Amino acid sequence: MVLIPAGEFWQGCNKKADSDCEKDEKPGRTVRLSAFKIDKYEVTASRFADFLNREGNPKQKYFLENDYATIVKDHKTGKYRPRESFKKKPANNVSWFGADAYCKSFGKELPTEAQWEKAARGTDGRKFPWGNRGAHYYKLVYGTRFGLEKMAEIDAKEEGFSPYGLNHMSGNIVEWTAYWYSTDYYENATPKDPIGPVIGTMRILKGGSWYSDEIYVRPSYRHSASPEERDNRYGLRCALRQ
Repeated sequence: MVLIPAGEFWQGCNKKADSDCEKDEKPGRTVRLSAFKIDKYEVTASRFADFLNREGNPKQKYFLENDYATIVKDHKTGKYRPRESFKKKPANNVSWFGADAYCKSFGKELPTEAQWEKAARGTDGRKFPWGNRGAHYYKLVYGTRFGLEKMAEIDAKEEGFSPYGLNHMSGNIVEWTAYWYSTDYYENATPKDPIGPVIGTMRILKGGSWYSDEIYVRPSYRHSASPEERDNRYGLRCALRQ
């Protein structure tokens, strides 16, 4: 895990660097966070398969078995394993419940939206993890419609590292956070260690995926989905408060 130091950062729309902001990214604002740790890499298919074998997958609540998953189930042994050649690629088809349970099984938690965004873009309000210059295929995996084989291994594309050295904070797999989603949350949210709305129907995901266009891989962009949703673009990484 990578330590993200306590301090202020710019969350949401930065009009000086980004003309693509959506309404729910506004108003951009200064937020102060306590120190925390966050995984350098996305959780792999191998690690999530081990979790499923250890904890089970009742009614496929945590993970959806289908032809688009990076994890498969051996129906002779009943055990999960990474799809061939996907061992070091991120787990997908993961619900918010699966992501939350995985992190908690290691004494960790899903990052808040604010934690995730600071880890992705640093403190200067940049548009992308690497700066304000546009997306490019040597920095991230995005904008492809050609299937899961285009997904990168978790330690690939080092040119796209965030200011804190985290990988794939844009593209590859969109990642669940702890927050409930609200379109106007930024208008009244606390400026110190925000934890998101108390209730909601959708959870926030961040970072965009192998399928996303450039506008959706910006760290300030706010994806949302039902916590039960298990999509071939949805994965995770974990955090830990200090």
